[in-house]
Amino acid sequence: MAASSENVLSALLPLYFGDDSSLPHVPHVISNVDDHQLFAIPKTNSLHPVISHIHTCLNSSNKRLEGLLLLEKLVVQSSTLIFTDYVNTWIKLLLQILKGQGETVFHQQSCKIISLILKISTDFSEISRDVATNIIPQLLPVLLNAQDFYKEEAIHCIRVCCETFPGPTGSFRNKIEKLLLADLQNPIPKSDSAHCLTLLGGCGPGGKNRVKHSLGWRIQFDKIYNTLKHTQSQLYEMLETEESSSSDVINGEMFQLNIIPDNTVDRRDVLIHRFTTFSQVLTSLFTESFTAVAEIPVENILRLVCDCLAVNGKMLVTRPSTDHLLLLALLPTVHKTALSILNSLILMCRQVLIPFTSTINKLFIQSLVWTRVNTKYGQQKQYCTLRECVYKTMTTWLQVLGSSTNLVAEETDLIKEIISDVTPQVDVIKLSTTGMNTGLEPPKKKKKKNAGYQDITQGMSSYRKTNILANSTLTSNCLKVFQLFISSFGSSLQIKSYKDIQEVIVSILLDVQCNREVPPVPYSDDKSRKRLYAVLKACVISPHSKLPSLLQCAVRFFTIGQNDSSVMVSSFCREALSICECLFHPRAPCLRGPNFEVSTIHSDKSIQKETMVNNSSVQNTPNKPLVPSKTLTLSRSKVEKTSVEPTLNQPQQPFIQDSNIEADSDSDLDEEPEDIASSKPKKLSFEDMQTLENVADSHIQSVEESEMLTSPEKMSQVEDVHGSVVSEDMPEEKPDLMSLDVQTQSKDVESMTMSFVDAGPDSD
Repeated sequence: MAASSENVLSALLPLYFGDDSSLPHVPHVISNVDDHQLFAIPKTNSLHPVISHIHTCLNSSNKRLEGLLLLEKLVVQSSTLIFTDYVNTWIKLLLQILKGQGETVFHQQSCKIISLILKISTDFSEISRDVATNIIPQLLPVLLNAQDFYKEEAIHCIRVCCETFPGPTGSFRNKIEKLLLADLQNPIPKSDSAHCLTLLGGCGPGGKNRVKHSLGWRIQFDKIYNTLKHTQSQLYEMLETEESSSSDVINGEMFQLNIIPDNTVDRRDVLIHRFTTFSQVLTSLFTESFTAVAEIPVENILRLVCDCLAVNGKMLVTRPSTDHLLLLALLPTVHKTALSILNSLILMCRQVLIPFTSTINKLFIQSLVWTRVNTKYGQQKQYCTLRECVYKTMTTWLQVLGSSTNLVAEETDLIKEIISDVTPQVDVIKLSTTGMNTGLEPPKKKKKKNAGYQDITQGMSSYRKTNILANSTLTSNCLKVFQLFISSFGSSLQIKSYKDIQEVIVSILLDVQCNREVPPVPYSDDKSRKRLYAVLKACVISPHSKLPSLLQCAVRFFTIGQNDSSVMVSSFCREALSICECLFHPRAPCLRGPNFEVSTIHSDKSIQKETMVNNSSVQNTPNKPLVPSKTLTLSRSKVEKTSVEPTLNQPQQPFIQDSNIEADSDSDLDEEPEDIASSKPKKLSFEDMQTLENVADSHIQSVEESEMLTSPEKMSQVEDVHGSVVSEDMPEEKPDLMSLDVQTQSKDVESMTMSFVDAGPDSD
C-alpha cells in the first residue's frame, strides 16, 4: 500500500505542484491526500518535493493560501521523522505570517496550524522544551494584539497554549484575563473565551503537589461566583424578598467589568447577558479537566441556584408592576441558566450531592408546578423550553445517582406533572346554538345581504391552524425522565401511583396505534413514540410486586410497533419484543444458577448390631413373619439402598444414607470388601442409569409378587450373614424358583450399585 501511495504522489507532483496557478486545483489535491493518506509515506525522500513546494508557497504572497492548506494536511499526516525535522521551520514561517500584513484568511489559517503543532509537540520532550522556552514568549504577544478579523482564532490558540503549556503562559495571565473579559462583555462573545478564562487558574508554576494551581482554581472560582451573585442580586433588586435582601452583601473579589448603564432597557439587557455569560464560565470551570486537587463549595452553588429559582411567575403576577413584568419576561432565561449550573454541578460532584437530594428534588418540583399552563390543541405550551430544561436536568440527576436521588419522596407531584405533559391533547369542538330557532313559529325572513368577511370566517371556523409537532421535544424529554424514574423506583412506588402509570401508558399506546396514519399530537414525532415504548419496557422490567405485570400487553404492543413507519421505532420494538420473549421463555440457564442433581445411584448399608440368640440364626414365630432386610429405593434423581432391621421386639435403628459417615466397629460396614470401601466416586452415564433403574424395578416387582404368593402363616424368612434369604418350610433340595430368581437379581443389583458412590450435590 505504501508503494501505491508513492506512485499516486509521484503522478500528482508534475500535474498540480508545478503549475503556477495551481490554487484552483488545491481542493482536489487535498481530497486525494485525505483518501490515500499521501503525506503519511514512511520514505521521506518522496515528500521532499512537496515540502519544498509548501515552503516556497509560504514565502510567496500570491501562493501563500495554497501553502497553508497543504501544510495543515502535512502536519496532521506526516511521520515522526518529518515532523521533528521541520517543526521549528514551520513555526517560524507561521509567526512571520502573523506578524506581517496580509489577508484575513492567512492569519486565521496560521493560528489554526499553530494550534495543531502545539498539541502534537507535547509528545516530544525536546520539542516541547524548546517551544516553552522560545516559541510561547514570542507567540502570545502577537495573539494578544490580534485584530478583530482573526480574534476568534487567536483566542482559540491562546486556549491551546493554556492547556498544553500552562507554565510559560502564567506570565501573561493578567493580559489574557483582560482580553477575555473584554470579549465576554460583547453582545456575541467568542466561543472559546469562557473556556479559556477558566484555565487561567492553572497557569503559572504549580509548586509542590500543585498547591499553587489548587489555590489559583479557588481564586478563579470566587471571582466567577461573586460576579454571578452580584449580577443576580441586581436582577432581583426590585423584589422585597428575603432571598434578594440577604444576597446583597458580596464578600470577595469580583471581575472588573464595565459599568452598568442607568437606562432601563440597556440595564436589563446588560444584566441578563452578563448573568448568562458568566454562568457559562462557571459551567466550563466544572467541566474542564484540571490537573490539581480542587475543592468545590457545593453549598454556595446550591444557594445561588435556590435564590434564582425562588422567584416564579405567579409571585410576579400577583403584584403586577412595570419592573415585575419586565422581570417576568426575563425569568425563564434566568431559570434556565440556573438549571444549567445545577446540571454541571451534578455531573461534577455526583455522590457528593446525596446529602442535598431533598433540596434538589424540591427545586425540580417547584419549577414544574408553577410552569404548568393549559394550552389549546396543536399549540406550543407556555414555558415549554423551561420545562424541557427541568426535565433534562432531572435526566442527568437520575442517570448519575439513580435510586440514591430519593425522588420517590416527591412521586405524587412528579407523576402528576409528567402525566400532564405526556398525555396527548384532545381536540374539542364546541357547538354554538346562538341564532337557532327553538320555538314552533317559523323564523323571520331577513333581507339578503352580500356576504361579508365576518360571514366567510364564520363558515370557515372548523378549519384551524395546528402544529402536529407541537411540544414534541418537551414530551420526549419528559418520557425519558418517566423511563428512568420507573426503572429506579418502580417496585417502591405506591400502588395507586403505579396503577395510574400503567393506565396512562396503555391508553396512550392504544391511541397511537389506533391512529397510525395521523397520530395524536405530539406523537407524530418518532422520537416521542420511541421513548413511549421505552417507558412500557421499563414497566415490564420493573414491575410492582402487588400489581399485575404488563408483560402480556407489552408483547402485543411491541408486535404492532414493529410495523411503525419509523425505522428507529420499529427496531426498538423488535429489540424490546425479544426481551419480553426471554422473560416468557428463558433460552438458557443462568451462568451461576443452581446445580441440578444428576441421576446417580447411592448405596449404603445400615449399621446393625447382631442381636441373634445363637449368633447364627433367629427363631421366628409363625405369628410374626419377618420383613426382608434389604430393599432398594429408586427415584428420578437418586437410587438409594437402605436396610430395614427385623422387628424382633426391639426398636428399629435409623439407617445411614451417607457412605462417608463413620460406623461403629460392630456394624456390617466393617465386613465390606476393601475394594468396595475404597472405591472413588464415579459418574454414571445416561445408559447406565437406565439399566440400573430397569433392574431395580424388576427386582421390586418380583419381591412384591413373591410376597403375594407366599402366605405369611406358612413361610418365614431369615437373613443370614451374607444377606441370603432362607425359607424354613420349604425343603432344601427343592428351593423356590421365584425366590432364587429374586435372590440372584438382588445380588446383581447390589454388585452394580456398590461400585458407584453418590457424586453429591456439589458435583457437576
